[in-house]
Amino acid sequence: MVAILIRKRKAKECPSSKPLPFYSRTIFVAEMFQKRIKARFPYWNLLSLSSKQELVQALREREKKP
Repeated sequence: MVAILIRKRKAKECPSSKPLPFYSRTIFVAEMFQKRIKARFPYWNLLSLSSKQELVQALREREKKP
C-alpha cells in the first residue's frame, strides 16, 4: 500500500528523471511521507536513519516486483 502511494506521489512530484542519490532520496521520501508513515508506523521517529533507509529500500523492492 505504501509502495503504491510512493509511486503515485513520485510521478507527480518528481518530474525530473535524474535520480537523486540514495541517501537524499531516502530523506526526501521519508519527509514526504512522514504523516502517512507515522499513522502506519507509530514508532517511525524512534527508528534510526539506517532503519528508515532499510524500510524505504524494502518498499522499493516490493514496488519493483510485478
